[in-house]
Amino acid sequence: MTKRFLTLFLFSACFAAFPPLLCRADDDVTNKLEDLGIPHKERFPDGEKAYARNIWDMISYQGRIYLGCGAYDNVPPAANAGPVPVIAWDTETNSFVTEENRLPDEQLDNFKVFSDGLLYAPGIDPRQGWDLGNFYRRNADGKWEVVRTMPKGVHNFDMTEFDNKIFSCGYGIAISENRGKTMLLRELGLERVRTYVFLRFPERLFSARIFAFEQNGEEFFAEMNVYVPEKKDFDAIKISSEDLFPGLSKTFRLPEDFKPKPDQKPFFGAFIRRTFEFQNRVLYSVGSRDGFFLYSAENPEGNRFNTARIPLPENTKPEDLYVHEDALYLLTSTANLKPGETLKPGEIPEFINQVWMSTDGIHFEPLFHFRAPLFARSFAISGSDFYFGLGTHYKRDPQTGKWDGTPISSDCGRIYRFRMP
Repeated sequence: MTKRFLTLFLFSACFAAFPPLLCRADDDVTNKLEDLGIPHKERFPDGEKAYARNIWDMISYQGRIYLGCGAYDNVPPAANAGPVPVIAWDTETNSFVTEENRLPDEQLDNFKVFSDGLLYAPGIDPRQGWDLGNFYRRNADGKWEVVRTMPKGVHNFDMTEFDNKIFSCGYGIAISENRGKTMLLRELGLERVRTYVFLRFPERLFSARIFAFEQNGEEFFAEMNVYVPEKKDFDAIKISSEDLFPGLSKTFRLPEDFKPKPDQKPFFGAFIRRTFEFQNRVLYSVGSRDGFFLYSAENPEGNRFNTARIPLPENTKPEDLYVHEDALYLLTSTANLKPGETLKPGEIPEFINQVWMSTDGIHFEPLFHFRAPLFARSFAISGSDFYFGLGTHYKRDPQTGKWDGTPISSDCGRIYRFRMP
């Protein structure tokens, strides 16, 4: 397999332009993929329910590849899809195994392995009362434990470990000093505002919501929170968009129909979809009105960020990252359309899914790519084997913003394996 090193020139507020696709015919492994099937098809059959087969996350753990699934939204398609099964691919038996048939949640997502060596998953949307929230832990005996101690935990979007504590976030942040037996809620004055992700650096822990950056002079500022161990609580800090998302606000333009409220300043929004830790850096994928982007940040001291934007080929979306054997791997997807090509209503393009590798969290080397009927939403690595889970979006009605009824692809949830030579 040919490996070509790509040097990415990173600047604080600008990025280089690249051709539409960085892959060659000899990097194409499409014909070497193994189709392992659609393990969630029995639970979520073809039709509307197929949307819940999205493989939201994957992780390799103790000889098995664990697969996220479900859908936690309250509206179709696949509204409130739980309870969800815990299904994994066993690398020894070469087969799918179901470890748990009915985990009491609408969506299984965002797997973590903590310092106790156990596998965790936050309760994205538990099917129980809203007074407490859940996280799920696979104990040493292989049984999945429901830990239901998170106050006001209707949603638990992310979890992390820091300062010998476990943290969960949703409507505020819950902190546990005893592995989840009890959790203390820090509301941060945010009863109606969701906290979505943690950014964990070696010395500091930050949390982030959907950013509404408000203009102040030539800069845009928003609020995030930083953990203060002495207080066992979080402080609010102001963060510049150029510190966290360099270059993003430079292209910001107000929509033509924007009608500000009295005394309202111009603002723009950005959303960190997922964070990934590598060495002393945190990488995060970001969604905004202008598209999807990837950033790599250091926290040298205090509340400062040294951040670089990772340039990607045109029309390419970062899907997932994975750490394996001291290297960081990036999965991206690009709709395989010719210049000027358009799709018929309901038609889904072929996707080119590409894997890249980095040893420093900044410079990435393209390894291989493959074509598939859908984009690969997540991936995991075991030994020299790469596993990919296909996902899809649903089309929205431009007037209502809801699902327009376009059929969900029957390939959603398909698992592929590529065995690196």
